[in-house]
Amino acid sequence: MRTEYSTDFALVNSGSFRKNAVFEAGPISLMNIQESFPFNDNTLVLKMSGAIFKEALEWSVSKYPAEEGRFPQVSNLQFTFDPEKPEGQRIDSHEIVTKAGGNFDLHRQYTVAVPIFIAEGGDGYQMFTR
Repeated sequence: MRTEYSTDFALVNSGSFRKNAVFEAGPISLMNIQESFPFNDNTLVLKMSGAIFKEALEWSVSKYPAEEGRFPQVSNLQFTFDPEKPEGQRIDSHEIVTKAGGNFDLHRQYTVAVPIFIAEGGDGYQMFTR
């Protein structure tokens, strides 16, 4: 999604993945991808501040270790979180690192590719509907 739409990041809720299979090492076919994402959900590109994106990341890990569909799959960044901290305070913004090596900035505007389901607030991602 990120490379197709040339966005800074992509975020997909783990509940979107629905194939109960182990893929062997090697190329992944288009059929593998289509079978893994059975929902006919399009992608939407959103523009948002780093603060809103961090809020989305906080929401996505808020119920960990519960197995929730909101848990994130991200592209072009990495982050760590502390599940012992209170909800909404589990991610230190200094622990978010872009794959390009840049620092994550709460005030910068980013483009993020997401499924329409979460862009419309699905899985509780209400920050995208403001």
